[in-house]
Amino acid sequence: MAITDAEATIVSETMQAQLFQDSTAAGLMNGEVEPGQVVGKGRTLRIMKVETLITTPYDGVTPMVGHAPTPTYVDVPIDQAEATQVDLDDAQAAVLNIKLATPYGIAAGRAMATAFDKDVYHVWDTEATPLFAAGSPAVNTPFYIGDATKLEGAVDLLAELAIKLDDAHVPAEGRFAVAGPRFCSLLARDIRFLRSTPLGDETLLTGQVGVAEGFRVIKTTNIYDPYGVYAGHTIAGACIPVLSKAEQLRSTVLFQDILRFLSVWGRKITRPEALVKGIWTLTPPSA
Repeated sequence: MAITDAEATIVSETMQAQLFQDSTAAGLMNGEVEPGQVVGKGRTLRIMKVETLITTPYDGVTPMVGHAPTPTYVDVPIDQAEATQVDLDDAQAAVLNIKLATPYGIAAGRAMATAFDKDVYHVWDTEATPLFAAGSPAVNTPFYIGDATKLEGAVDLLAELAIKLDDAHVPAEGRFAVAGPRFCSLLARDIRFLRSTPLGDETLLTGQVGVAEGFRVIKTTNIYDPYGVYAGHTIAGACIPVLSKAEQLRSTVLFQDILRFLSVWGRKITRPEALVKGIWTLTPPSA
């Protein structure tokens, strides 16, 4: 029997849960939206942006000046969507139920997570603040981390990224650094890098491989620039996978059923100074 509407909802939730489990980008930036907002492609979601408060000297006599209690809001367009479908022959469709549909939901969630991460990291690459900007127009100068015999500069690059965020007064707590497998492999050779352990460490499920220079280091194969390291904080922007949907319908041209899946999301960088891109290289700088 075909899946019911209620079962389709369960499959949709399975896909959404798998997307969040496999995605390394989904939990790195603000994903909280105001209650009651309608989601869907072409709409806009509003998130709250808390501004930095300014302190003044207090002498017990001079009247204090209060900050306006009204929060600042940022509108995030929900303008990205990915879809996939599975074509089922009559024999499969005849026995399709929640037990058979759920594995398709898991597979769809994994595919959507890949598409979501690639899109988010592409935006990061475009809008992140360059670590070392030189020339006109400005070019992000690569950071030399060592050669084949001495690789000790990966942590040093993270230190430079941390300094850049410090200069922008980005909070220390909640920082992350995202990089590709090659950089993370080089990073693991440095004794200053504290590696996550498989034993009882759930963070490995979200790509975290360790901690260095105050960053949670996240490894991903979906990085846009394989030589890029993206360091930032949750305040840098919004990253919202808002909708996953599954439905079954009958093909109009073949004797088969179709099980299709849709994911919709939005992303926006609102504070570029809280997201910095460094570029690493094994080529020594010219004299």
